Amino acid sequence: ITRSGTNRLSGLFRANFRDSAFNAPNRVLGRVEPINNQQYSTAVGGPVLRDRLHYFANYEYEREPRTSIWRTPYPFFNASLEGTNTRKIGSMRLDYQISPQMRLMGKVGGGRLWEPFGLPSATNHPASTNTTQEYNDEILGQFTQVLSNRMLNEVRVGKTAFGLYN
Repeated sequence: ITRSGTNRLSGLFRANFRDSAFNAPNRVLGRVEPINNQQYSTAVGGPVLRDRLHYFANYEYEREPRTSIWRTPYPFFNASLEGTNTRKIGSMRLDYQISPQMRLMGKVGGGRLWEPFGLPSATNHPASTNTTQEYNDEILGQFTQVLSNRMLNEVRVGKTAFGLYN
């Protein structure tokens, strides 16, 4: 068994951006569809106790202002909706090296998603869209023990939840 984590602090930060200023007009709509996405991601890890206890944490955020445009053969039913999708995801993990033969790990994580309305399609209209709010949560614990060079004992306990908010 090898120890998890590192004795050196390390991390990262990343950002992605999209903007409609760089897009060509949509041929069907005859205009540039508005896009203004922002994505951020960060992670950090390192030692709490040298060679014994290590941590890792990450967080992601996405913000996507969205305009959905419905065009039908009947101008009265043509419509546009504007809103902002957001997504937040994060987790934290601890690894504890009890001895060269035993390791304990704990992890928690979760995510949240907010969508103000569905995507346009041939089978729906803005009057039939709905808001979506989702969540997911995770908890995991793991104990690993090396009994010999041919035997390993591992116990995992966890809980996961997923749901929709109204």
